[in-house]
Amino acid sequence: MRCVPLLFLVACGSGSDTDTIGHIVLVEGDALNHLGRSNTSTFWETTDVDARDDAVYTCTGVQSLVVHDASEPSGMGIAKTITFPDSDVFFPRCTHIDIDGARMVVSSHADEIQTGPFISLLDISEPLSPTKIVSKGFENTLIEEVVVVGERVYVAATTDGLLAYDVGANKFETAGSREGLGTVTRVESVGERVVAGTTGGQVHVLDAGLDLEVTINLGGAVQAMLDLGGGRMAVALGGQGLAIVDVDSGVVLGQTDTRGQALRLARMPSGRVLLANWTDMRVYDVNGDVPELLAVDAVFQSEDKPRTFGVAFSGENAYAGTWTGLHALRWTDGETSPEMTPSTLEVGVAADGLPADVPFRIDNEGPLDLVVSKVKMPEGWSAEPDAFTVPPGKAQQMVLHHGGSESVRLQEMTIQSDDVDEPRADIALRVGSDSVFIGDEAIDFTYDSLNMPGTWTLSDYRGQVVLLSYFATF
Repeated sequence: MRCVPLLFLVACGSGSDTDTIGHIVLVEGDALNHLGRSNTSTFWETTDVDARDDAVYTCTGVQSLVVHDASEPSGMGIAKTITFPDSDVFFPRCTHIDIDGARMVVSSHADEIQTGPFISLLDISEPLSPTKIVSKGFENTLIEEVVVVGERVYVAATTDGLLAYDVGANKFETAGSREGLGTVTRVESVGERVVAGTTGGQVHVLDAGLDLEVTINLGGAVQAMLDLGGGRMAVALGGQGLAIVDVDSGVVLGQTDTRGQALRLARMPSGRVLLANWTDMRVYDVNGDVPELLAVDAVFQSEDKPRTFGVAFSGENAYAGTWTGLHALRWTDGETSPEMTPSTLEVGVAADGLPADVPFRIDNEGPLDLVVSKVKMPEGWSAEPDAFTVPPGKAQQMVLHHGGSESVRLQEMTIQSDDVDEPRADIALRVGSDSVFIGDEAIDFTYDSLNMPGTWTLSDYRGQVVLLSYFATF
C-alpha cells in the first residue's frame, strides 16, 4: 500500500506537515460578495482587466479588447469589442492594459498565434466607447507590459530592457531606452519615476530619463507592481507571495506568503489592495510594512478550477477576469463570517487495490468558529470525523479511509460548512495504481519528432529538466 499526494498543500501559518496532504483554511473576512458573471462565451482566456466608472476593460486571448458595461453588475454585457492592426485574424488578442486619465494603452506580446507584438493608444473620454488614436507594431522586439504616464508610454521589452515613447501629435516617437536590466516583463509608474520588474526578481527604479536610481532584489519573478503612494509599492511575486518595498531607499519593508500564485494587483480604498491569486481573490491591508490578509474569496463555483488572471476595482465593485469570463463582486467593509478557501483541492491516493488511510486537516485561522456540518464521502470512502466545530486558531485532523476498490478512479468528497456564500468545498479523490502523482517517476515514452528528423525518448534525458508544453488550436 502507498499513499502519494497528487497536490501537496502546506498548512498556512504552521509550516509543512508531512502527514497532511490536504487542508482547508478559515480566514477572517468574507467581504467579497459575488454579484454576477458576464454573459460571454466560456472560451475567453482573460489576460488583464482594468476599469473606469462603469466600464470594465478586458484583454482576452480570442476577442482582443472587450469593453463591458457594468452599470448593472449582475448582468454585465459587452458594449464594444476592439481589434488592432496587428491582431491575428481568427483569434485577435491583447495581453495588458493601463489607464491614465482619459487615455488607455493596450499591448500584445508575441506567441504562436499573435506573431506581431504591438502597443496601441486609445481615447476613453467616453468610457464605454473607446476610440483608437495610434498603434505601433514591433518586428524584432519582444514586449510585455506597458504603462502610460502623461505624454509618455513606457514598454517592458523583455531582453531589450525598457523603452520609452512620446505620444505627442498622436505619434509614437522614440524617447529613449535602457538596457542591461535583465529580462524586463513588468513596468509601473511611481510618481514621476518608472519601475521595471524582471523575471529574476529585480525591481529597478529609474527616473523619467531612464537613469537607474536603485535596484531592489526580491525572490520570485515579478508578476505585478502597484504604486501605494508615499514612495511605497506593492509587488506580486508569483509563488513567493506579496511584498511591500520602499522605492526611495530600495528596502524591502515586508513580505507575506499568499499560499498561491500572486499574479495581478488592483488599488482599493483606504490602504487596501486586491490580489489575483490564481484560484482565488484576496484583499490585503497594506497600511503597514507587512501585508495583512483581510479576505479570501474563491467565488466562482460555477467554473471548474477557475484561473484568476486579472483584477480591477472601481467604485464599490471588484472585477475578476478568469480563464472563462468576467465576474463582478461587491466589497462590504467590516463584514466577517466563516470562509473556506480554496474551494477546491485535490488529494491523490494510489492504493494498488488495498485499503488506504489519507490524512486531511482543516485549519481555522479566523476569529469565529468554523462549523462543518457534514463531510460527504463517495462510494468506497469514509471520513472520521464527518461533522465537527473548529474553534478559532485551532485545527481538526481528519482521516479519509479508502476501502481498496479501484472500480472508480475519480470521485469527489464534499465538505459543507456555515460559510455564507461558499458553503461547500469539493475535493477530487483519485484512485488507481496506474495513475501518476507528484513525486512518482514519469512514465517513459518515445515519439517521432514533427520538426526534426528522428525520435525522442524521455528516458534519454534522465537527470535533466524536461518541459512538456501542450498547445491546442480550434
